[in-house]
Amino acid sequence: MLVTELLVGLAFYRRLRSELEADLGLRLVHVAKLLAAVTDPSLVSQFREGDEGLAAYRIVAERMASLARAGGVERAYVVDDGLHTLVDTAPGSAPGRLRYALLANRVEIEAARRGQATATRLYRDEEGRQRLSALTPLPSPSGKIGAFVGVDATPAFFTSLESLRRQMALLGVAGFLTVGAAGLVLVRQVSRRLDRLRVVVSRVARGDFGSRVGFAGRDEIGALGEDLDGMVGSLVAARDYYEAVLASADVGLLATDRQGRILGANPRALAFLAPGASSVAGRPLTELLRGEERVDNLVAGVLGGEAPRLAAELPLRGGPLAGGRVVAATASRLEQAGEWSGVILSLSDVSDLRALERRVRRNERLAGLGSMAAGLLHEVRNPLSSMTLYLDLLKTLVPGGEGQEILERATTEGSRLDRFLQDFQIFAGLRPLRQQWISLGNVVGTVIEGLAPAERARITSTVAEGAVLQADPGLLAHAIKNLVVNGLEAGAPDGAVTVEALREEGTLLLTVCDEGPGIPVEGRERIFDPLFTTKASGSGLGLTIVQRVAEAHDATVEVRNRAEGGACFVLRWPKEPAGD
Repeated sequence: MLVTELLVGLAFYRRLRSELEADLGLRLVHVAKLLAAVTDPSLVSQFREGDEGLAAYRIVAERMASLARAGGVERAYVVDDGLHTLVDTAPGSAPGRLRYALLANRVEIEAARRGQATATRLYRDEEGRQRLSALTPLPSPSGKIGAFVGVDATPAFFTSLESLRRQMALLGVAGFLTVGAAGLVLVRQVSRRLDRLRVVVSRVARGDFGSRVGFAGRDEIGALGEDLDGMVGSLVAARDYYEAVLASADVGLLATDRQGRILGANPRALAFLAPGASSVAGRPLTELLRGEERVDNLVAGVLGGEAPRLAAELPLRGGPLAGGRVVAATASRLEQAGEWSGVILSLSDVSDLRALERRVRRNERLAGLGSMAAGLLHEVRNPLSSMTLYLDLLKTLVPGGEGQEILERATTEGSRLDRFLQDFQIFAGLRPLRQQWISLGNVVGTVIEGLAPAERARITSTVAEGAVLQADPGLLAHAIKNLVVNGLEAGAPDGAVTVEALREEGTLLLTVCDEGPGIPVEGRERIFDPLFTTKASGSGLGLTIVQRVAEAHDATVEVRNRAEGGACFVLRWPKEPAGD
């Protein structure tokens, strides 16, 4: 058994040494090829004996030495076809010397002359030290091989070989420890399997459920690995289930620690607070709620100890009139194991409910006005028509001057009253809806053409091609005119009004923007109330009519202030209309 172990050890030593030599030789070849790739053959071939003092030689030698150190080799050199040194990084070496040590490697040199990079066998140099080198051809620009780049392994490799030889000798002498060595191998195998178990358990403890043990067996360790993989699979299934529950919830949920740093949020919360984001974990909540001061104050009140639970209905992104939402927000303390560890913020969308409540209240008010409107319109419109007719007849009878000016003023006031009655008729819902397929560009053009030349000059309109929808052209034109006239009156005498119709993600938008002071935040919710106005000569029905016309056409009205000043009113049709 001892002889067998000795022979096996010797064979193993030879094989291991051969593999180490081959591996190092391959690495040396790669380093030699790299040096050959950055070495100029036309430059190094000019060096001759005594050129070691030249600046060019020193530059080339220092560069090769730097690359040799980076490549992990001890020495790099260039020799010509006769194995005379052209460049050498070894201290004290000069060009022109014959590398006698390489002569013993004729087979490798011939291979290099044929263009093949190769490593030598172990040999001894002129000083009797063991060497392992690699040679690679260095062709000239014409393709002829007249020089070779060589590199030598570091002394550490031979020290390792010597250490390996001594260890193998000791192993052969200590053959009687075979059983102990076998036991050591077995322990190492068991240790590796246990270490794998430890790694997987450690990763699972950190929340990484993607790792598996990946081995099984009839012994206890294999059974433990199977059980651990099963446990991780169960944890993953439970995690996926609860994530699916949170993702399916119609309530936005967000958790923070006591420092206000986000621990996690479900998709609904991300849709409310960070549209388009896939994850916000680790970010400060104040950063996420930038611009949502009321929500931030609600959470800050719980974090600051003001109360263990705070709730309020708050607007997000400006509220419904600005294209945002209204949410019922609740901030509560997050408790784990009986200790306060953070805050849970829940957000429920109540925009539709509040909008429905406002619509019901408004309709109740309008219902009372409807019956009154019919009689009022009948009683006022007939006398108004007669009055207008008489004023037109008087124009031909009254001489020019102050009398004509008074008639013009009376006619103007009569026209204003007639427009008010038209608005009131639409407001009261007395006019039936006559829908047809229309071009939004034609409606906008009709509205602009009906204005005075000075007003038309202040309007800029842009309508996307193919912007068509099914609508009542008269009612829609009336609503657009109200928005345009409001914009003209809100701005300076030379202030511009922009009208734009475009498609955006399957919706059709009509935007009217002015250069006025904008809409105050505290008054936005009242601007659509009937008979509410901030203008001295306003009827208070213009924006109410805009909203009623929008609702009749299944559209919504949004209001926002521009950063550069002015207000924008947006009519939004939720689905891109079909038609020709």
